[in-house]
Amino acid sequence: MPENVKNIPDAIQDILDRNKGFLAISKLASQMSAELRGQLCFKRNTPVKILMKKLESVLKDRFIFRKKGNTQYILTPCDPAELVIALLSPRKGITPKMLANKLPFTQSDVRQVVNELVDSGQAKVKLNDKLEPQVYSADGRTNELSADDGGNTASSSGEYTRAKFRAAYDELHRDREFVRICDLRRRLDWPREEFDEMLRGLRDSMTVHMAQAEERYFTKDELADCWVDENKFRMGTITWDGR
Repeated sequence: MPENVKNIPDAIQDILDRNKGFLAISKLASQMSAELRGQLCFKRNTPVKILMKKLESVLKDRFIFRKKGNTQYILTPCDPAELVIALLSPRKGITPKMLANKLPFTQSDVRQVVNELVDSGQAKVKLNDKLEPQVYSADGRTNELSADDGGNTASSSGEYTRAKFRAAYDELHRDREFVRICDLRRRLDWPREEFDEMLRGLRDSMTVHMAQAEERYFTKDELADCWVDENKFRMGTITWDGR
């Protein structure tokens, strides 16, 4: 057992906090620091079965392990309704099927949660032009970026748009597994606050996945151009959801 095992649950909690409270086990190792992987004797490509065995022995009852289809997830104990609400917007609807795809819950689970939210007045359901149900939050919060708002974020300038951000990402991505944030920042050459706000919004809407920067793979200047989140974690790479 690693000497610093008492610190591991807190480190895992930090990772889950950056991922809306849950993460596929297969992606967990890539978000760990090199030090944490060393403590757990993990590698980036350690098989999920081995990850599960070691994590269950170290984390005990602090987290929930849940299987959906062929994917194993680790979750922070919470009310499933909280995870659903975090994906709802008052302006742009999302289908129950899409909710199920984004969350570690079955369609049956999502149906039950959505019905409870509608009954309690926290969500509403409308039919779109194709007669498909769309779920919205019932209050004034906007938790995600709208895909049909012209690509603009809350930025006061139309110059810094999600569409331009994605175009720069695609130029750098090509056949790579991920894009380095420092490279994307330099390609766009936006004001730092505009770039950071865009990245924060994409993360909060679960549009992108980010992993921590390992200092040995970055120069000092490149590390300075990575992105530091509210928990002081320096994120080094970005992967668009589904890429």
